[in-house]
Amino acid sequence: RLPFVTIKLGQSLDGKIAKNGRKYFSGKESLEFAHHLRANSDAILVGIGTILKDDPSLTTRLVKGKDPLRVILDEALQIPLNAKVLADGNVLMVCAEGKYAEKKKNGLEKRGFRVLVMSPKKGLIDFNSLLLELGKRGICTLMIEGGSRIIANAFNERILDKAYFIIVPEIFGDCTPLIGSPLRKDVKLKPISLRPLGKDLLVEAFPI
Repeated sequence: RLPFVTIKLGQSLDGKIAKNGRKYFSGKESLEFAHHLRANSDAILVGIGTILKDDPSLTTRLVKGKDPLRVILDEALQIPLNAKVLADGNVLMVCAEGKYAEKKKNGLEKRGFRVLVMSPKKGLIDFNSLLLELGKRGICTLMIEGGSRIIANAFNERILDKAYFIIVPEIFGDCTPLIGSPLRKDVKLKPISLRPLGKDLLVEAFPI
């Protein structure tokens, strides 16, 4: 009774996920594909760093389909109340026990947002406990979109069932890396398909 977990990763040829403050660097076809993945997921998950940096809406506006539940890992509830992702009530905030202000939590709940308090594991939200909770809430498919620390933790906790890598034909140099912390030595992937998405390249892979 756990969700099927996918991860969508956009990166440069040298494994970076940001360039000179650009919010988008992949092509139109890649963005539409990402929104298609969202439309076919019950929930999508990002960390608070992504919200603070990019202020995304996390909707399916480029394709037909429902908006998924937005799950935001925000240990200290730092999210601004005017964040675009809070434009509707289809949001689940996940914070860490002992790290958030009760006033902020109460304020979010009064506005209709769900807040889930969890015990941290090594300073991070425990993915396995979170998946159990999401399963109880009827979430069958979950897509992880980032950022780099969340990506590393997802690989290290071995919770992934499938990965999508969207690779843009550019070298970004000294920018934010795809993986935000060291990976376990036994993290391995088996590519199952490779095809172009406009100017970009899509690689689908299964963890092994």
